[in-house]
Amino acid sequence: MAAQVLAEAGAAADAGVREVPRNSNRGPQVDEYLRRAGVQPGLAWCCAFTYYCFDEAAARAGIDNPMFRTAGCLAHWNNAERHGGKRLLARDAVANPGLIQPGMVFVMDFGGGLGHTGFVERVEGGYLHTIEGNTDASQTREGGGVYRLTRKVGSINKGFISYTG
Repeated sequence: MAAQVLAEAGAAADAGVREVPRNSNRGPQVDEYLRRAGVQPGLAWCCAFTYYCFDEAAARAGIDNPMFRTAGCLAHWNNAERHGGKRLLARDAVANPGLIQPGMVFVMDFGGGLGHTGFVERVEGGYLHTIEGNTDASQTREGGGVYRLTRKVGSINKGFISYTG
């Protein structure tokens, strides 16, 4: 399923999904991500984007969405295992980056209930190539679109979630 989820995420990045108007957490596609995750438009949407991609891939495969339904990064982290996800702690990933696989969801924790999340597209030499919603080229957690980015493995301070075993 990882390939299908990454295809959904990659299609959004390739299509140049952006907030409309800028810096609003809104727009036709952004609103759909948030609605699919069960929340009202206008909220931070990086986790809603991951849920949407899983939901689309699962529907195409004729299976239930394995991801916990949420628009909250830390709620996702805290509930993933109860919904069949397997967590990889950041410290274990830094010690052995070979454990990080394409299709995993990374989770960052900025304190105060704030987080950020996205997909690992591939790992190369201590770097993650990612596809993320609600970010931009500066790698902020409150950007304006879906982007492909490169991050150091060590920049992920919470961990990774796998729904593919």
